[in-house]
Amino acid sequence: MNPFSNTNLKKPELVVIDLMNTIMFQHDRFGPQEPYLMTYNALGGQKLDSQDLHQIIARGLEQIEIEYESATDSREPSPTILDAHFHLREEARRLKLELGLKDRIALNLTFAFHECGWIDRLHVDSLSRLSSNYPVVVLSNLWGMPFFCNLVMERSGAKKSLDGIYYSSEIRRLKPCRDAFHHVCSAHDVSPENSLMIGDNIDLDIIAASEAGLQGMWLSYGRDLGSRQDKVDAMALDFPDAVNMILSHT
Repeated sequence: MNPFSNTNLKKPELVVIDLMNTIMFQHDRFGPQEPYLMTYNALGGQKLDSQDLHQIIARGLEQIEIEYESATDSREPSPTILDAHFHLREEARRLKLELGLKDRIALNLTFAFHECGWIDRLHVDSLSRLSSNYPVVVLSNLWGMPFFCNLVMERSGAKKSLDGIYYSSEIRRLKPCRDAFHHVCSAHDVSPENSLMIGDNIDLDIIAASEAGLQGMWLSYGRDLGSRQDKVDAMALDFPDAVNMILSHT
C-alpha cells in the first residue's frame, strides 16, 4: 500500500511512533524462567530471595495488567494509573517484607530492566533516516521506571533522532486515551490531523490514534487486518518498511 496514494492520508508534520514491537524488541521478559535474583543482586539488592522476587513481580504484574486492561475501556480522559513501584511495594508488604531504600530501588529497577528491550542497528538507522525528513517522537505505555529504556535510547543512538520521548508513567496519560495523543501533539504545536501515528497494535496505536484525530500507519508483521481494513490509513510490514514507504513519497 502506498501511504500517500490514499486520499485519507496526507504528508504529516509530526510522526509519532510506538516503542515496543515497533523499534524496541526482546522486552517484557517476565515469567518463572527469568533470573530476577541475578538482576536484583547486580543492582544492589540483598534482602529478597528468588522466591520472594518471583512472587512479588508476578503478583505485581498481575495487578498492573488488570489496571491497564480496565483503563483501555476508556478513551478520554486518561484514568489514573498507579506506577509499577506501588504494586511491587504493596506485594512486598503483603508478604510482610520491610524493605529499606536500597532494596526498594533494586526491586523497582529489576522490574524496569525486565520490561525493557533493545533497539538494533537496523531500527536505529531507519529512525535516523525518518528523522532527517520529519520530527519524530515516541509515545509508549510503560509500566515501570524509564531508567533502562532511556539508557537503551542513549546507548543505541536512537535518542539523537527523537524530538521527544513520552512514557505513560511520566506524562500520566495512557494510550488508547485521546489525551495521550493530544498531549504529544500539543507539546510540538502540531494539530492531530497533521500528525501520523506508527505502531504495531491496531487497537492501542492505530484505532485509538484515529479516534484522537491522527492518521495511522499499522505495522502488520504479516498479520491480516480482516474486516478492519477501513480502520487503517496505511500499512507497512515493519518499521524499516514504513520508513522506506514514507521517504519514497516525500
